[in-house]
Amino acid sequence: MSCLITITAEAAKRLKEELAKTDLPGVRVYAQPGGCSGISYGMALDEAHDEDHVVTMFDINLYIDPASGQLLKGAEIGYEDSPAGGGFLINNPNHIPSSCAGCQSGCGAHSDDEE
Repeated sequence: MSCLITITAEAAKRLKEELAKTDLPGVRVYAQPGGCSGISYGMALDEAHDEDHVVTMFDINLYIDPASGQLLKGAEIGYEDSPAGGGFLINNPNHIPSSCAGCQSGCGAHSDDEE
């Protein structure tokens, strides 16, 4: 499943910096229904679980559970550096956002959650 998800060089560099601060071997990437676009994304430093897909890019292990894998297919992890505070982004070009009444006033969740 090497095409499940990709990572940019800048995001890999930043993730390696974060992993160097801990004894954890990789990064869990997850997606779940919810948020304004219909899917909420997240990442956390973690260990692999038995059922995980393991994608290794730039010598970084990405752990993806089967349910998240269905939602993350074709996604890319990137990193945006900005004066307002950058962060990791998960861009999923294959996801078609759902409409969400009230999102203009803030529903409390966003599709490109930063971790």
